[in-house]
Amino acid sequence: MVCSFHAFLRWAVSSAVVASTLLCVVVRALWLRSYTVNDQVGRIRRTVSLDTVTEYRSGLFSGGGRISIAKADFSWTRQQFVSDHGPLQPHEEDRFGWSSGSLKPFFDERDESFLLDFGSNTNYVQH
Repeated sequence: MVCSFHAFLRWAVSSAVVASTLLCVVVRALWLRSYTVNDQVGRIRRTVSLDTVTEYRSGLFSGGGRISIAKADFSWTRQQFVSDHGPLQPHEEDRFGWSSGSLKPFFDERDESFLLDFGSNTNYVQH
């Protein structure tokens, strides 16, 4: 019985070391990727009105060599949205998932509500 406990303990510690090493490698790879690609895992909600398109995003953002947990909204005029996103017309959307692309407005702009890189950006409008 003592032998099987030591075997289990050795297996548990070895498993924890492997899992920790794997997590370290994955985080480092995502950190290096963040210098060239912006990623977000979380909720994306887009509303469309007569003249404005607004995206609300919350979750984990990675870009510019940092990872942030944030909540932000970003607004475009309809013309600016079509100019930035191609010929597709804006549509309402509410989903949870992973997206990549130009997410800088969501994690880069800081206002007075941020404390230790946590907070929320509001009413940031691109002109």
